[in-house]
Amino acid sequence: MFSQLNPHHCLSYLIGGGIVTLNDPALFLFSLGLYEVGLIGFGLLFAGLTMRIRSYNTISNLVFFGYLVLTGALLPISVIPAPFRYLCMIIPFTYFNDLVRHAALATPTILPGTLEYAIVALLSVCMLLVGFVGFKKIEDEARMRGTIASS
Repeated sequence: MFSQLNPHHCLSYLIGGGIVTLNDPALFLFSLGLYEVGLIGFGLLFAGLTMRIRSYNTISNLVFFGYLVLTGALLPISVIPAPFRYLCMIIPFTYFNDLVRHAALATPTILPGTLEYAIVALLSVCMLLVGFVGFKKIEDEARMRGTIASS
């Protein structure tokens, strides 16, 4: 069976049980890039918060679990009950996940396509800026209090 497959498809066949094709590879890579920029910003902000909170393991687990359930990472938010769907729409990563899913599987987007592309681009830049500024502010505050060593 593997002799008929292109070598590039073998890994996707082993992992996913079949050949994985993307609906729009260019949009997929673009949306994934924007997603990564947003994640970097979130990571910086979260790293800053861990300087203030010594016991961050519990918070990290809660954030991760909430991320998986409420942002559509595991399943589309259209199948989430209506009261929770409004909460999902507030979380920025919902739109990143939705755009990646749309590019990969041709599912409909939550918002009109052009609006969602603009929102995701704006969110990624804003999250990166908030992450940098937040991290720097928390780091400077920690240095002033003497809770981290200064270089």
